Amino acid sequence: VYDAQKWKLAADACKEAIDQCHDAGIKLYEFIPGGVTTNISEQLKLQLKLRNAFNERWNSEIIWANTQSIASNIQLWATPHLTTYLDNPNVTYELAVPLKIVDMFYTKNGVPINEDKTWQTNITTRVGGIEDQRLIRLNYETAESNFDREPRFYASLGFDGGVWYGHGYYNDEVPSGIYFVEGKLGQKNGKKGSFGSITGYFVKKFVHYQSTQANNGGYSTVNYPWPLIRLPHLYLMYAEALNENAGPTEE
Repeated sequence: VYDAQKWKLAADACKEAIDQCHDAGIKLYEFIPGGVTTNISEQLKLQLKLRNAFNERWNSEIIWANTQSIASNIQLWATPHLTTYLDNPNVTYELAVPLKIVDMFYTKNGVPINEDKTWQTNITTRVGGIEDQRLIRLNYETAESNFDREPRFYASLGFDGGVWYGHGYYNDEVPSGIYFVEGKLGQKNGKKGSFGSITGYFVKKFVHYQSTQANNGGYSTVNYPWPLIRLPHLYLMYAEALNENAGPTEE
């Protein structure tokens, strides 16, 4: 039986959990440049903040991660063939992001693609320009829908022409050296038999930016316990419960 009071109970429980997390020092993750990323651009700094919040082990916003489920093989399955060293059976690059999920990412204006009046619907492809070169390979032709998306799109997804920062190369002052995905038919990340992304999109979110290939064709992953609950989950559940209980409020 529906009972609006349940939303208040849920909101109260979320608030109690949030307060306990804050008291324990749990806070939203911030990427702090250093080492190989000392001179990283603000654009890629934001991308690593979004990526590492999920795959940086025991970062500041992790509440509960499963130490019995270490993210190792899943990185192999999610990583496209970025170099010739990765063109081997050890990396099967077979995980794909459904197109329904791809379309759920917002535009750069912070609204769904079907609500953005500036969204191009009559152009099929476009060539990457200087302003996008840390997101999409310079002078590379790819789908128009890969341009002008929100930062989470580029932090979470790999796609044809999409830049894949890290993986052993960290100098974003020279973007031409950063790895990128080549996903058209006949290219090294085009679907080949049972291998390859069936939708053309890869799960960059699962892959730590310092996972690297070796000269012998192997792949070295920076492993992490699989995150189950992070502080943002509590914030979002709290917001939903508050909204359902009392509608839009300042809290």
